[in-house]
Amino acid sequence: MKQGTWVEEILPGRRVMGLFLAKEKKLLKGKTGKGYLLIKLADRTGEVEARIWDRVEQLGERFQAGDLVKISGEASTYQGVLQVRILELERDSSLDLSGLEEFVPGYETRMACSRERLSELEDLVGGIQDGPLKELVRDFLQDPALREGWIVAPAAKRLHHARLGGLLEHTLSVCRLVCLVCQHYPQLQKDLLLVGAVLHDVGKIRELQAPWKPDYTTEGRLLGHVIMGLAMLEERLAGHPEVLPEQAMLLRHMIASHHGVLEYGSPKRPKTLEALVLYMLDDLDAKFDAFQEHLATDPGEGEGWTSYHAMFDRYLYRGTGPVGGDGRPAEEAQERVE
Repeated sequence: MKQGTWVEEILPGRRVMGLFLAKEKKLLKGKTGKGYLLIKLADRTGEVEARIWDRVEQLGERFQAGDLVKISGEASTYQGVLQVRILELERDSSLDLSGLEEFVPGYETRMACSRERLSELEDLVGGIQDGPLKELVRDFLQDPALREGWIVAPAAKRLHHARLGGLLEHTLSVCRLVCLVCQHYPQLQKDLLLVGAVLHDVGKIRELQAPWKPDYTTEGRLLGHVIMGLAMLEERLAGHPEVLPEQAMLLRHMIASHHGVLEYGSPKRPKTLEALVLYMLDDLDAKFDAFQEHLATDPGEGEGWTSYHAMFDRYLYRGTGPVGGDGRPAEEAQERVE
């Protein structure tokens, strides 16, 4: 199915012709006020930014994010970043399951990692001592539609874990942190907290579209994953009357309050120890991933600094010495261990 140039073959000064996934599409304005399209092109070898400067409306009407597009253009660098200027574009088709291996970067590796993570998550759930709570969360994990959604869903549109399987990666990470924190604070209700960790973002399976089309569903735009997650919990609780009413209420509160503060979309602030810990661990894991992703992929401002990060409202310092334990210089983008 793939035709023409691969992303990894794109070099400054070269002509670019081929079939790519239009992963993102944004209409922006330049310094003069003239509109242009910013597009993220992808295939299995990577991603590259592209722009349409001319005939913006005409070419923009031909495709949407998530479509396969045939493009013709020229590659160059701007402030050290490789980009493609698109001169011609035609929509080929929508990306379907048969094309994922060729157009989603690292698809096979990420899918294998997701299946391993789901197995580990099921093992952690298997250690829950409270029988009714264990059966409740297993009901979620064993549902075929939700199971497939967990394997592929991103955790966010772009802020953190915004990649294939990112939701499961984030969920498992929070669950691992719960196990560590409960060793340090044995007064916590570990079973309840672990169930809350597994389910806190379950609404994102329905809130977000597939990672090769990172956008919100209509339901997601109208309701958001917190409300959607609460509705999904209510559906399952109806089939598990053995879960104590107090436990059910505390689980609802954990989902409702896991963003911590009202201005970040939480209907309620945490009012139990378990809800407080879940909020803090969720926030830690999300920010760690966003911070690490920016350090690893941002071209930087020189002298060890990244460019400005809007979410953190600051420049980030990656340093000029070795990173990690392998002694590689910091300017070499560290590959994420899958």
